[in-house]
Order: sequence, then C-alpha cells, then structure tokens
Amino acid sequence: MKKTFFTFILLAGSILTLKAQEKVIAEIHYQFKHSNDTSKTATPITDETVTYLGKESSLYRTYGDILTKQQIDAKTAAQDFDGNLTLKMPASPPVLDGYIINPSLKKTIHIEGISSPTDAYSSEAPYEPQNWEVTDETKTIGGYLCQKATCQFKGREYTAWFTTELPFTFGPWKLHGLPGLILSVHDAKNEVSWEYAGFQQQPSDQALKIEPAKSVIPAKKEEIQKLKKAFKDNPNAYYQSLAASGRENPFQIDYSKVNISFDFQGAEPSKQTNNPIELTP
Repeated sequence: MKKTFFTFILLAGSILTLKAQEKVIAEIHYQFKHSNDTSKTATPITDETVTYLGKESSLYRTYGDILTKQQIDAKTAAQDFDGNLTLKMPASPPVLDGYIINPSLKKTIHIEGISSPTDAYSSEAPYEPQNWEVTDETKTIGGYLCQKATCQFKGREYTAWFTTELPFTFGPWKLHGLPGLILSVHDAKNEVSWEYAGFQQQPSDQALKIEPAKSVIPAKKEEIQKLKKAFKDNPNAYYQSLAASGRENPFQIDYSKVNISFDFQGAEPSKQTNNPIELTP
C-alpha cells in the first residue's frame, strides 16, 4: 500500500466527528469464543473482551491490548529488568471490532482494527436493536440473580442471561436492550458465546469515557474497507505505511533498549472463516 493512500485516509477521516463523551461508570468482562471454522471447532477464536458502561451508552472492545500493556509496564518497572522482555500472548487473534452504542440517540459507532486493535478506524454504523423475549427462567451467575431472554439476530438465535441487580441495558458486542446487564450469552449452536468474567465499578475520580481511543482515526466506511483490502493484499506494504505514520509502536517500546520476544499460549485457531458471527446482513 502506498504512503500517499494512507495519508489520504488520515485526511478524509477528519470529516467525521464523534461526540460520545459519556463518563464510564463500570465495566464488565467476558470470555469470548467464536468457532469461525466449522471444520476446526476444537480451536475457536477466543479473547477477553470488555464492555465499558455509562448511563446512556456503552463501549465494547477487546481487553487483550490492555493486558499486554500491563505486562510491559510491570516487567520493565521491575528492579531486575535486564532489557529482555518476554510477553505471554494468546495464540488466538484479538477481537478487532469495537462498538459504541447509544440507544437514546439510536446511534452506533463501529471501531475497526486493520492489523490489530491499535491501528483502528471509526465510522458511524446503523443502529440495530434486538427484539428480546424475556422468560421467567432464572439462574445465578457471578453471585447475581439472572433472568433468561432470547432473540434472533443476524441469522443466529441467542440466549442471554441478564440481571436487574446491575441496572445497565447493555451487554457484549451489539447485544443490548434488556432491563438489566447481560452477564452471559450464546447462540443456539454454541458457536458464538460471551461468558461472564467479572464486573467492577469505576472510581468516581477516573477519567475513562465512552469514546474511541485517541489513536483511533475517524474515516468513511468505504475507505476503511480499502485499507482492509490493502492489508490483505500486501501486509508488508501496509506495515511500512504504518511505520511511516508513527502508529507501528502503540506501546511506546524503545527497541534500542529492549529485546522483545513472545511466548504464545494455547492453540492457534484456523485462519479461515466459513462461519462469521453475522450470518445475515
């Protein structure tokens, strides 16, 4: 991909302004699983994801890059750090798509990573609510009494467990609109799931907001698709353009002083996808 094309994307993105500035009140973590290749169901894509919660809106994204940053900070701050940095990383790729959802404004912002969650672009997307059917069935998850609800969405039949003990109408991914926080959800074939992995309130003095990270560049949808194609067609050229833009080192590592290596954990999933999360447009 040519540098001039990448520069064009940077300029074109400035025409879109995002105004989701609500303060984060709490966050819920999920263990995400997606059997992306039906011929290799034993090795699904997995990731830890998080939904940041506000009063009127939510932000869903991967938590993997934050965990990596925590590793880097802890190891480089250690008194015995000798410049050799080995990072434990999941063999499964991180979730590249994030979503900001604001039901009161009927607004969705789609955040799309190209090669990783840190070289991401944002664009407005259609607001897509779900038509939930709430049942009387209950069970306890993480110490919270939950109620069962079902819906059909994007070609899948989902079963969600939500709790009114946490008065947020959000959940993972695009799923929202129940009278309580979704703690667990899976599709009928167990090909896609988000399992509860923890909830915490944010301190009153924290500065997190429901908005894309500062590194995320607003862009038109068609330009993001061009970038994705450029990366798929010629990854090396894309990475060269990324380096020229200054976005290739999101964790601000001084490679002249640090020798970095990776210890990949778990099984690597298939690189082919014949079973996307969204089966219908």
